[in-house]
Amino acid sequence: MKTKIIIFLLMMMSLSVFAAQKIYTVKGIPEFDKSSAAWVLQRFKFPNAEVVFTDKTNMPKNAVSFDFPGALLERSGNKTAFETAIRYLKLNDEALNKMIPILRDIEINKWGKKRTAEAPGIIVIHNGFVFGGMNEKQVMESDWVLIEALYNYFKKTQAN
Repeated sequence: MKTKIIIFLLMMMSLSVFAAQKIYTVKGIPEFDKSSAAWVLQRFKFPNAEVVFTDKTNMPKNAVSFDFPGALLERSGNKTAFETAIRYLKLNDEALNKMIPILRDIEINKWGKKRTAEAPGIIVIHNGFVFGGMNEKQVMESDWVLIEALYNYFKKTQAN
């Protein structure tokens, strides 16, 4: 009986730590790629996490941090923050894989002619959030609606 109580208490403690998790990134209005990376982290690993915008000097040690030089999830080469988050979580999801070219088109091919049909519309809507005066958290959460819709679309169309 004592062992069961101890196991139960340990489980409860780990759940409370998980619930209190924070995901850190640098201050500033997020680009769509940064919003997408935060969405992946929250949706697939840290569902109760709060995204905290801070400067690099206030970053807690061992923080789940992303999309800036020196972050735990620092992107490299022609990889997006979205791809970096997917790799970090070792996700193997066909819908996410179908989203990668769109995010690359938005983030890596920033100034070139868009290669995917979805990228121009997403950019316009994202910029509408930014130009509308939303703060960084509001922009990110609004982007998450677009990202979730895109994910649901690819999830549904791959099933057919």
